Amino acid sequence: MVEASRSEDGRGTRRVLGAVGVIGIGMVMLAATFAGARAALGVAVGAAIALANLWVFDLVVRRLLAPSSSRPLWAVVAGVKFCALVCGTFLVLDRGLLPLLPLAIGYGALPLGIVASATRTQTAIGEN
Repeated sequence: MVEASRSEDGRGTRRVLGAVGVIGIGMVMLAATFAGARAALGVAVGAAIALANLWVFDLVVRRLLAPSSSRPLWAVVAGVKFCALVCGTFLVLDRGLLPLLPLAIGYGALPLGIVASATRTQTAIGEN
């Protein structure tokens, strides 16, 4: 019940978004230190895509589950989000704007941030 109330008021989402952002920044700093500016840019773009994707995903899910929202509109937004993610990534890679590995490493901030925030939440719940 504690977890449900956290996600309803947005604190859980903010915690996950914050964790993804902090991990993304850390990854960018590591890439800049060890791999150079082009790799750091790729990691930064990947982390930004991950953060934006998570934010829009949360927004769409909240609106789809809300009793008084227009579900068809938010279903379209979900489809557009997916197409933008796939097509945008394809164009960036196809045109050689950024290398694949740094982009993928930056996007890796998403699952790492989710796990980090969930681990922190479980630890906090266990302490109570």
